[in-house]
Amino acid sequence: MDAHLQDQQLTIDWLDWYNRLDKTKPWFSFIFYYSIHEIDFPESYSTTAKPSRNLRYYKDFAYKYGKGMFINSYKTCVHYLDSLANQILQQLKDTNDLTNTIVIITADHGLEWDDNDQGNYGYMSNFTNSQIQVPLAIIYPQHDYFNKPAKEDKLTTHYDIVPTLMQNFLGVTNNIADYSIGVDLLSNNITSSILCTQACQYGSLIFSIIDKNNILRISPNGSCNLLNKFNQIIFDKINNNYLNQALEQMTRFFKK
Repeated sequence: MDAHLQDQQLTIDWLDWYNRLDKTKPWFSFIFYYSIHEIDFPESYSTTAKPSRNLRYYKDFAYKYGKGMFINSYKTCVHYLDSLANQILQQLKDTNDLTNTIVIITADHGLEWDDNDQGNYGYMSNFTNSQIQVPLAIIYPQHDYFNKPAKEDKLTTHYDIVPTLMQNFLGVTNNIADYSIGVDLLSNNITSSILCTQACQYGSLIFSIIDKNNILRISPNGSCNLLNKFNQIIFDKINNNYLNQALEQMTRFFKK
């Protein structure tokens, strides 16, 4: 089944599940739309960016049809997925459940269209902002958090979602470090300066340590490169203190 049909069916299934749900009990659901991974949308969909078309292999598509077509197709697919997500949000609104439901909208990775002039399209080829930066929207019932001042520009990760929910909505009071390497996004003390991540880069496990200015890439053969945010090598020497902090985060919860 095509990705856009799977996502369409997923929405239908969720609405059916929700309508049969016992609303007197707490509930949780997770929805993962896949169409954006393949830039797939219905042929009959009234596109918002023209010309655009479905694509499966990012680089081949970009070389054949050009970057403009790639970007337009991406925008059209995003618009299509927004229309599906809106059905779910509208259902929550119509049943007045949006006033007591936490909704989190995010993505697993970004999508590059040769932003760094290195011929890279899609994802899993580097750790620059175009491939790792994603939207994160947390919609929750109105309370005092709305009156908190805007946070400084800090690095955040998906690790931060769990402690944010635990500390503010689920009654957990013990130290965040007991169960997560993330931080509470609703606190006034967001101190994260190093982001640890790992990804399967074209079949190989690549570790990277990212701060606001640099990317430390550790390859399977043990070699390390320090790169700037445009994926250009600065030098091969690494700061051991910097690396030790990241290794501590990545191994904190390994069973000894």
